[in-house]
Amino acid sequence: MTKPDFLIIGTQRGGTTTLFSLLSAHPGIFMPEEKEVHYFDLNYQKGIDWYTEKFSNSVKDSTAITGEASPYYLYHPHVPARVAQDLPEVKLIVLLRDPVDRAYSNYMLERKRNAEPMDTFSQVVAMETKRTEGDKEQIKLDPNFIGNDFQRYSYMKRGLYGQQLQRWFTYFPKDRFLLLKSEDFFTEPKAILTRIYDFLEIEKVCPREFSALNKMTDEPMTSEMKREWSTYFREDGKLLRELTGENFSW
Repeated sequence: MTKPDFLIIGTQRGGTTTLFSLLSAHPGIFMPEEKEVHYFDLNYQKGIDWYTEKFSNSVKDSTAITGEASPYYLYHPHVPARVAQDLPEVKLIVLLRDPVDRAYSNYMLERKRNAEPMDTFSQVVAMETKRTEGDKEQIKLDPNFIGNDFQRYSYMKRGLYGQQLQRWFTYFPKDRFLLLKSEDFFTEPKAILTRIYDFLEIEKVCPREFSALNKMTDEPMTSEMKREWSTYFREDGKLLRELTGENFSW
């Protein structure tokens, strides 16, 4: 039974698809073909054998380390406890993007998928709690409840990184995490990859070319819109900096 050595747990729209692709290309890393296995959030009832089967091909090279990337893991309330139970020694990689930019990019993606009927980002921000609260309460009562609205429409709350990491830190020591700014990854991918290789204790094999995947050209926000929505994250940003000691200020 092969279990992953590391997980990329977030954040959605933070560069995880590109990172997954780059790490999959490393000769010393095995990752499943599908990027988002979604075991600890959406498929936990299927059992550990179902999960470890995803890594069965890694036994062909016993020297390779294994990992997977499911960015919903960071946000889903039941995932930290499940990971701690099944993968107590796992390493955790977290890409954190400016929460306003992340939320807006998330909204634009759902619009592109025709999965978001509301016409403006202001509308979805105003309606987020009403749209997601029912699923949130049901997930508390039934850990196996999927909660599609909670997963899809939590645009702003997914950016409350301080609250999410506080939950994760209850189950894992802080040295088990590599916290990275998505903006640094977008602008200096080689430097960030080097940090990841050091964290995973593997050979530094950097690709010659870097290309962003799953990238979208979002309609621009005005500076007034950005300032308005940034206030939502102000207190959580303080918590994030207190918890991590890192300068996550956007």
